[in-house]
Amino acid sequence: MANPPEEPGNGVAENSDVVQQLKASNAHFRDLIEKNKALYHAIEDSQKGAGAQDPTARKKLEAERAAVLEEITQMIADAERD
Repeated sequence: MANPPEEPGNGVAENSDVVQQLKASNAHFRDLIEKNKALYHAIEDSQKGAGAQDPTARKKLEAERAAVLEEITQMIADAERD
């Protein structure tokens, strides 16, 4: 499976041509990008002490983000094959 192009912080390079094409044509992909950003910031806040302090809650956020990134990665790989 291909890795999504990385951007410092949220894990996806949104300036990639494939990412831009998917964002323009696929509402689900756009939703995943936004969800990834929100989860990234929630995890970052938690690490800084501003968000969820419960380690179990943080692990849940991290697992949810990993699943979102996996789906984003798969959609990018599929688009690159087309």
